Amino acid sequence: MEIYYFRLRGGNFGDDLNEWMWEALVPGISSMQSEYTLCGIGTLLSDLMPRNRRWLVVGAGTGYSPPPDLRSGDWNFASVRGPMTARALGLPAEVAVTDSAILLAAVPDGSGSALPATQRQGAVFMPHWKQLRFGRWQQVCEAAGVEFVSPQQDSRQTLARLRASRLVLADAMHAAICADTLRVPWVPLSISSENHSFKWVDWTSSMEVPYQPRQLPPSSFLEKLQSDLAVLVGTDYRLQDASPEQAMAFHAGTLLRRSSIWMAVGRRAVTSGLFVLALLLRLPGLSSLHRALDRRQFSKAVQAMKDALNAPGFLSRQEVFEARLAEMKRRLDDGMRRART
Repeated sequence: MEIYYFRLRGGNFGDDLNEWMWEALVPGISSMQSEYTLCGIGTLLSDLMPRNRRWLVVGAGTGYSPPPDLRSGDWNFASVRGPMTARALGLPAEVAVTDSAILLAAVPDGSGSALPATQRQGAVFMPHWKQLRFGRWQQVCEAAGVEFVSPQQDSRQTLARLRASRLVLADAMHAAICADTLRVPWVPLSISSENHSFKWVDWTSSMEVPYQPRQLPPSSFLEKLQSDLAVLVGTDYRLQDASPEQAMAFHAGTLLRRSSIWMAVGRRAVTSGLFVLALLLRLPGLSSLHRALDRRQFSKAVQAMKDALNAPGFLSRQEVFEARLAEMKRRLDDGMRRART
């Protein structure tokens, strides 16, 4: 059975969980004969998906691109990430359960289960993978007394570190999702205007937790420029008031800009231009100015990170967590029975 997920060069924590979680939950799934393709962890439901397939969807979300045409292919929705994905795809409300990464808690070896509070220590921070391009977050964490966890490290090792933490500071959404699954308090952070409010609200709504992110200043001049330019190319996804209704309305408008061919060209041009600028700023006449601009951003980021350490953490209520986990396990079992027939 094919497992469909986003494969980022260099890796990405949330996406990479697909590499081993499904096999741990359903031994032999990758060699099982089935006409279905499993669509699991990730913001995957879009018009970019291969057409004319039989899909088994378990906990995936939508957000970055227009939703898929459900008239193309054969769709079996065991569950989706949250109520906003269900609304965007025109699905019944009961299909919205939560993100499938909650199923880590059911992995037989216990690697996705909670540790006693006495065995947890320290705070960790995980940025979204895009912040690795121009960010200085490892140095910020060192200055603020926080452990930096790259979203491109081995996903099993990363999960083990989150599990042993007392607090998770999360710019990457799956750092928060996995922390909640591991019953570790988490603080939602937002570094860039590309931080995707819609998908965060989709998941937090499913777990009955408010989405109240703390804004973290970009850690470098180029990272700030990357965030500022997002508005020009249709990748500014952050909302100041991220209520479900506003997020739904903003999402619809974002998709119109996102689907524009000129916006696609602009996105490539901006990314390439930033890398060229990074090289130019190393030249003798510009490097001192670049360092001065970086110092200003860096000091702001360090102070904000220290403040985040003292922020109250979020955690879904235990009864909500247990109910969502039980429902996801039931729906996965039902979906696998259909896929085997």
